[in-house]
Parts: sequence; structure tokens; C-alpha cells
Amino acid sequence: MNRVDQAILIVQESLEHFESNEASWAHWYFDQATYSRWAGDELIDLLERNPTIPPIRTVNEFTKKMDAFSIMGKENNIMFSIAKDFSENIGDVLRDLP
Repeated sequence: MNRVDQAILIVQESLEHFESNEASWAHWYFDQATYSRWAGDELIDLLERNPTIPPIRTVNEFTKKMDAFSIMGKENNIMFSIAKDFSENIGDVLRDLP
């Protein structure tokens, strides 16, 4: 398995955490799950479209974009902050790989 495939698998496994019963979730957790899923889908798409770029670089660039978007306006800052946190966690896992 190459690094890109490994990174995609890590994102997919991280998203499994958010696949439980949504009806019982508190509003804040529903937002967390929804925006994390969106960020995960975006990361998978970026990784698949850029197989020659090291995955950690792709994830770091996504994290920087989400950080920049999170401070642009109050309307979407929660969405992009959650996406930034999600991608930072993915980056941490990728950095820990041998």
C-alpha cells in the first residue's frame, strides 16, 4: 500500500467514528460530525487527485486553507474550524507513521 492509499484509509477510518445514530446526537455534535465528514470527503478527493504529492503536504495545505477560511467571517467559522481540527488530526496520524 502506498502513502496516498494509507492516508485515504486513515481518513476513512476517522470518518467511521461519525457513523452512529444521528437522531440521538446533540446539535453541537451533529455539526461536528457533519463538518468532519465534509472535510474527510474533501481530503480524500484531494489525495486521489494528487497522487504524486506527499499526503502530509496535501493535508497540511488543506489545514492551512481551512484555518484561513475560519477567520474570514462568522457565518462559516465553525464549519472551517472543525474541518481544520479534523485535518490536523489526520496530519498528526500521518506524521506518526513509520
